[in-house]
Amino acid sequence: MRNFFFAHNKEEIQQAVTELAAFSHTPLPANTDWFKVEADFKRLFSKPTLSPAPPYASAYINENSTKTSAALEIQNFYSFLGVKAPDSQAVDHLSHQLNAYILLLKEQANRPRDQNLKNLQKKFIQVHLEQWLPKFISAMRQEKDLPLAITMVTNSLESWFKAEKIALTNK
Repeated sequence: MRNFFFAHNKEEIQQAVTELAAFSHTPLPANTDWFKVEADFKRLFSKPTLSPAPPYASAYINENSTKTSAALEIQNFYSFLGVKAPDSQAVDHLSHQLNAYILLLKEQANRPRDQNLKNLQKKFIQVHLEQWLPKFISAMRQEKDLPLAITMVTNSLESWFKAEKIALTNK
């Protein structure tokens, strides 16, 4: 999913969706119109304040401003992990947040008994993402006639988030 939201063109979108489909054992129709997928992708996600479903935390938390506490929170998350935050004004973009979460999971694999990392994981999912990701998913679902590729990513994102919340509740 991270690679999907990182995508910049039709080829990157197609590759990310194809990888996600293979991972989730969800076949995509052979006749997918990747030009339409790219057009809908750009319409939905490319402008922080004008898109119908901007993938920025601050779009849902702080009235469509990407230079706010949501961005600072993710920068602090990177800092805690000892990783340089992306050189981007949109550090609160979903792709960067998913990347940060991947880095956290890798760090946890190296330090499985570190309670601070476990607490950070819970806070990130149950506090930070919970504030805005369901709203983002809802905004995506409100769009009609989306290509199956984008619907599949929406379903995968929602399933992943629900599974993470359940897993963390049981820890």
